Amino acid sequence: NSNQIIKYILLLILVLGVAFAPGHYFSNHSLQLCLHKRLLHFECPLCGMTHAARALTHFRLVAALGFNFNIIFLPLYVVFDLLFIFTQKKVFKTLRTIIIIFFFTGLAVIYLLRIGTHLGWFGSCVIN
Repeated sequence: NSNQIIKYILLLILVLGVAFAPGHYFSNHSLQLCLHKRLLHFECPLCGMTHAARALTHFRLVAALGFNFNIIFLPLYVVFDLLFIFTQKKVFKTLRTIIIIFFFTGLAVIYLLRIGTHLGWFGSCVIN
């Protein structure tokens, strides 16, 4: 299917862009792109995903999980999606759906933890 080919070409370009972009692009903390953080003064559930993706492309799993633990679901999704595309086995489609559910559940958990931290529910705990 040409749509799937286009999707994976764009994904590959994005992954290569993150992997080979100069490191100073990721350490410039004066550049705040997250509109959520600008308006509400705490991180959204997706904050840290770009840093996590960069760490993951450099095989630094612990660092990637430290930026945003939801990063673990993205490579799993890609694997199960590719397996489904090439085999058309329903089990891989089901696993892909489960990964999507876990991803969005993880986003909800991260958001609740970040709201709670912002509101002082957890004392001085910092949730990345």
